[in-house]
Amino acid sequence: MREIKFRCWDPDNKEWILPIFLVISAKDGQPLIQDKADYCSADYITEPIVMQFTGLKDKNGKEIYEGDIVTFIERTRKEGVNHEEYMKDWKKHIIEINHLGKVVWSSEEARFFIEGIDWRFYDYMGRNFSWRELEVVGNVYENSELVEGEKE
Repeated sequence: MREIKFRCWDPDNKEWILPIFLVISAKDGQPLIQDKADYCSADYITEPIVMQFTGLKDKNGKEIYEGDIVTFIERTRKEGVNHEEYMKDWKKHIIEINHLGKVVWSSEEARFFIEGIDWRFYDYMGRNFSWRELEVVGNVYENSELVEGEKE
């Protein structure tokens, strides 16, 4: 079973509230964040930003959360290489493309994904990628410069 966990960014103080033990809905739709058994931080965080753990870890064992910025290498078959040639010596017939993207949640599709990559067609287009190759390099709150110019 996937572990359900959250983290919280406090935009007023520019700091993480960790660990979060409980997130409950409060009046006016604002979440209450309990970071210790006897302490509720809702009194001083005006607009907490809560992010969910994806259930995955990067190649270094770091937990991947919504809002993280990740890198990975896509391996794609070179144009003009037929299947038979590719299968004889695939390493000779691939190109590697470095990607950088942010992890986001899609309510519409009920899944986490890396913004800008259409995973539904990934395997059918001859591209090779593994979630185990992701590396968390930052997050959108502390390292927004990494994804500046990307689609919002």
